[in-house]
Amino acid sequence: MFVNILAIHEALEEDEESSKRKNWVHPLNLKRYHLGQFHRLYLEYRCYPDKFKKYFRMSLKSFDELLSLIRTKIYKKDTNYRRAIEPEERLMITLRFLATGATYGTLSEDFLTGKSTISAIVCETCSVLWEILMPLELPQPTEEMWINISNTFYKKTDYPNCLGAIDGKHVRIRKPAHSGSNFYNYKKFFSIVLFALADANCLFTAVDIGSCGREADSNIFKNSNLGKMIALGQLNIPKSAKLPNSSGPEQPYVFIGDEAFSLKSNLMRPFPNRNLTLEQRTYNFRHCRARRCVECAFGILSNKWRVLHSSINTDVKNVIKIIQATCVLHNFVRRREGINFKDQLRTCSLRDVRTSRFVMSTSGQRVRDFYKEYFVNEGKLDWQNRYI
Repeated sequence: MFVNILAIHEALEEDEESSKRKNWVHPLNLKRYHLGQFHRLYLEYRCYPDKFKKYFRMSLKSFDELLSLIRTKIYKKDTNYRRAIEPEERLMITLRFLATGATYGTLSEDFLTGKSTISAIVCETCSVLWEILMPLELPQPTEEMWINISNTFYKKTDYPNCLGAIDGKHVRIRKPAHSGSNFYNYKKFFSIVLFALADANCLFTAVDIGSCGREADSNIFKNSNLGKMIALGQLNIPKSAKLPNSSGPEQPYVFIGDEAFSLKSNLMRPFPNRNLTLEQRTYNFRHCRARRCVECAFGILSNKWRVLHSSINTDVKNVIKIIQATCVLHNFVRRREGINFKDQLRTCSLRDVRTSRFVMSTSGQRVRDFYKEYFVNEGKLDWQNRYI
C-alpha cells in the first residue's frame, strides 16, 4: 500500500497550527494561579514584614497605602473568556521590574504571564503612579515650604538661605531609531537626562525628565519648567533675608549647582579649582557639603530602584514613564519610612570641584563673595579648618 509521507507531514503541521490558534494563552500560563510567583508568594511575604520590605522595596504599610491610592485606576474587569489580573499582582509586577531591572521575558517566566501583558502592565501602572503621586509628592512649593527647606539645609549642611541642590543624572537607554547622536552623551553611551532639584533630606522637590543625553545640564536647567519659572519669578521664592548671626545686608535665597552651571544671583557654583585662597577653599567646602544632597538622592534612588542601574530596553516614551514612577516612589517611601541623614562632612573634599569654563553675572559674583566672607567670619564653624 502506497503512503504519501508528504501529505501526512502537511496534515500534522496544519493540526499543530490550528491547535496553537485555539489557545488564548500558553498552556503553562494557565497554571499561574497555582505556580505563578504572585499566587505562591504574595500572602506568604505578608506574614514576614522584613522579607516583604526587602522584596517590594517598601514596608507592608506603605504598600497597602500605595495600593489603596491607585487600586481603582489599575483595576480590570473579568471577561467571558479570561480572568483579569488583580491590582495587587499588577503592582507587584511593576515594583519587581523597578526594583530589579529584570527583563519583561524574565518577569513573564516568574509570573507565568505573557511578555506583552507584562510590558502593558508596567507601562500602565507607572503612568498611574505618576498621575496619582505627583501632586502629592512633588507639589509646587509655597513660600512657607521654601523657608522650611532652607531651615533644614542650614541645620544639616550649615549653608543658609539655600533652597535646594540641582544636578542631572544620565539614565542609560537603548538607542532610539533614527535619533542619530542626539541621545549619545559625553560618557559614551545613549541616555536621557533626569534633572532634579533635591532638598537636604534627599527628597526631590522638582524633576525634569526626557532631555537628550547630549545636552548639557546648564541648557536643560535653562529650558526646564523649573528654570523658566525661576527666571519669571513664579516659584513663590521668599524675599531676601539676612544670614544667621550676620549684620550685613540681606541676601537672596539661592539654589546650588556644580561647576557646569552659570553663576547667578539665585544660583551658586563653586570657585574654579585654580590657585584658591583660604576663603575660596572654605566656600567650596561648604558649597560641596550642601550640593552633595542631590548626589545622595540620585544614589538612593538608583540603589532602591535598580532598573536605573542598567540600560532600559524600551522606547523613550515608556522610559520617561518608568523614571517618573521611580522619582515619585522615592519620595513616597522616604517620607513614610523615615529619613536617615548621615553627616556628609567627612565625604567632602575639594577634589570634587573640577576646573571648567563658566559664566558669571556681576550680581551672582557679589552674592558668592558675600558668602565667602561670611563663612570665614560670622558663619565660621569651629571644626571646618581641619578639612580644608
